[in-house]
Amino acid sequence: MRSTTSLSAALPQTRRARRPIRTALLVLAVALPGLAACTADPGSAAEFDGIGYSQSALGDRVQQVIDEQAGGTSTTLSRQSANRTQLTDVIRSHLIGKAAAAAGISVTPGEVQETVQSSGIDPAAVAQSLQIPLADVPATLGDLVLVSKIATATGGAVTTDVVSTTYEGVVVPDRAAGIALRSAIQADPGNAVALMDATGGRRGSQVISSAEAHAVEGAAGLFRAAVGDVVVVPQANGVVVALITARSSQQQVIQLGTLGSGLEGLLEVERVILSTVAATSAIEVNPRFGLWDPVSVSVVPDPLAAVPDVPAPGTGLTAAPA
Repeated sequence: MRSTTSLSAALPQTRRARRPIRTALLVLAVALPGLAACTADPGSAAEFDGIGYSQSALGDRVQQVIDEQAGGTSTTLSRQSANRTQLTDVIRSHLIGKAAAAAGISVTPGEVQETVQSSGIDPAAVAQSLQIPLADVPATLGDLVLVSKIATATGGAVTTDVVSTTYEGVVVPDRAAGIALRSAIQADPGNAVALMDATGGRRGSQVISSAEAHAVEGAAGLFRAAVGDVVVVPQANGVVVALITARSSQQQVIQLGTLGSGLEGLLEVERVILSTVAATSAIEVNPRFGLWDPVSVSVVPDPLAAVPDVPAPGTGLTAAPA
């Protein structure tokens, strides 16, 4: 294994910029507010393996993050993104628990405290970086220690379903332009390539694989999308409008050490480990908040929604839509 499973090396010691789209972690051994064993409940924000997470609990958690990190203000767009982020946290916490139990792995409060003391981790920086409530940082660190232990126990390799997505992509300046082009393609799919060519930014056919690190594309729903879907994906240099032309899935061995370093790498390691658990878990998300994607192990926007609610890069919780 490379440093992707080193918690102290991965987490920030000082405050760092918030990731535009990220996957995150929650507590393994502590019951979360809003969780209850239940059957299908229209009032739930999500249900996983018979456990329901209420919409009110989700709203409280999202507001807590907005209060702490955005001065209590938000836009509709940013709140929708925050809803998906926090739901992903809760579901991933459940999956981490399943993975740890299956591997016979646990973590003690003393181990977490030792990690904090030996590495000089700044709790405020962790909360800011992962967009979680400050009070949840100790539990989150416990989850990260568990992920590191699980990764070590695998021997550095995991066998999982790898999805390859092929798309015709075009770069446009901002989200508004992306939505406009997406609508035009949906209205006239047979003329999609010509519509993309007219922008002057068409990339041609692209292929991405879930065996590689694609946090932004995964969180935007590119791995879940079906052939014919049009997905708006935020990028550092604009917005990509992607028309899905092919999709395939096959089992493959992924070397965890190839997924990157630092916090981003550790989160990718977690995604791959949890994808094997997600494949055998019963997970449903209330459609008003998005769709569950077991490949990226996250709640993603609905690519068929009239207005995809994907924020532009770096907008955080307060900026208005582009």
